[in-house]
Amino acid sequence: MFLPPGDETTTEQLRAEVHEVLGAPPAWAQVHPLTPAEVDRLAALARRRGPGLFVMPGTGSPLVDASLQRFLYELDRPLLLVR
Repeated sequence: MFLPPGDETTTEQLRAEVHEVLGAPPAWAQVHPLTPAEVDRLAALARRRGPGLFVMPGTGSPLVDASLQRFLYELDRPLLLVR
C-alpha cells in the first residue's frame, strides 16, 4: 500500500489505520509512504512491487489530471477506484 506524501505524524496515523483494518500486518500487505517525487512515478513503483490489483481513491487522488492520464496509460495491472 502506498501512503500519500505527508508529515511523519500523518504517515504513522495512516499506517496504524491500515494495520487496524488488516489486523497484524500480513506478509502480503506492505505499507510504503510516498515522497512527492514518487507520486510522479507511481506506475513504475507499482510494477516494481510485483503483480496485483492497484487500488486508489476515486477522489482526492494526489495525481493531477495530466499525471493521472499518464499513470493510467502506463499502468500494467487492474485498477480499482474506490469512492
